[in-house]
Amino acid sequence: MSQALWCDATEHPFSARDAERQRISITVFDDNGQEVLEARDFCGPCAKAAGLVKPKQGRYDALKTRILERQAGIMTDDEDTRV
Repeated sequence: MSQALWCDATEHPFSARDAERQRISITVFDDNGQEVLEARDFCGPCAKAAGLVKPKQGRYDALKTRILERQAGIMTDDEDTRV
């Protein structure tokens, strides 16, 4: 049995087992104008949509990226620059 968390982005429950869930801290102002630190939880899909999760890049994706960069004439730092 897993714990249910609440997604503050789109207001729905999600599993605490969500490996891509994110918790962020933000500063908000209370009724007196004082800064208060609050935590917000995002499920994996909402975290991705908000740009909080870096896309995972597997070996295939990295190779594909290098091929496309070479075709476009872009040199990356890890390439051999000898002529």
